[in-house]
Amino acid sequence: MNRPSMHKPWHHGRPAGLAVGALLLSSAVYLPAKAQLLASNREPQTLAVASSPVMEMVPLKSLLKQWEDDYHVTIFYESAVVGDKRVPVQTGAATLEARMNTVLSQADLGFKKLRDDYFLVTESAKPQAETRAARKTAAATVPVSGRVTQAGGEGLPGVTVLVRGTTIGTNTDATGHFTIDVPEGGVLVFSNVGYARREIPITGPTSDLAVALQEDKQALNEVVVVGYGTQERQSVTGAVASVSGRDIAAQPVADPAQAI
Repeated sequence: MNRPSMHKPWHHGRPAGLAVGALLLSSAVYLPAKAQLLASNREPQTLAVASSPVMEMVPLKSLLKQWEDDYHVTIFYESAVVGDKRVPVQTGAATLEARMNTVLSQADLGFKKLRDDYFLVTESAKPQAETRAARKTAAATVPVSGRVTQAGGEGLPGVTVLVRGTTIGTNTDATGHFTIDVPEGGVLVFSNVGYARREIPITGPTSDLAVALQEDKQALNEVVVVGYGTQERQSVTGAVASVSGRDIAAQPVADPAQAI
């Protein structure tokens, strides 16, 4: 009786061993390719995260204080101008002026260099330009000319014509005519001894403004003291000044006449 050969399983298993080696070899070739594919899919995500850094924001007042310490300078500012503004932190070497230009502009602010070690934080150039334009508009004047008359229609000379709230003024000539430049929206005040004061708003250029002053009867009947006695106000041809009793009492003289 022939006994089965003990080497048969080895011969039968050799092709199986070759198949396993081929499978391992193919897996080794396949795995790097798969890893490369996965890496290529992940790279855009990594780049996207790197290109969007989070910007750290700090209070501007704290940053100004830090600049003072770092650069050994003094930075002035109005609390209302800086307020609670927050600005991004910058890194890297730079001069103070370069930092202030970059950071303050992001907060709609600017600065002036008063001295090498003194700086002033200001509002941005745009608001300043708008403010200057507004002031220029407010300061615009219009020409106004006309004539001041009395009850009978005759021209009234020597009338004081004054822009209310200012020192801009003039007087009427011998025929009652006047010419003056008035800020737009201003009010002209006409006054003369013995006449009731009159105010006229000015809304634009005017070349024929007619102003009639009415006599003030009460003012004409007032008795005034002159250097040579007393007269009624309507009879006085020169300038009249009023002096109160308090002013007279305050004078260091014995005779009230001397105080006048």
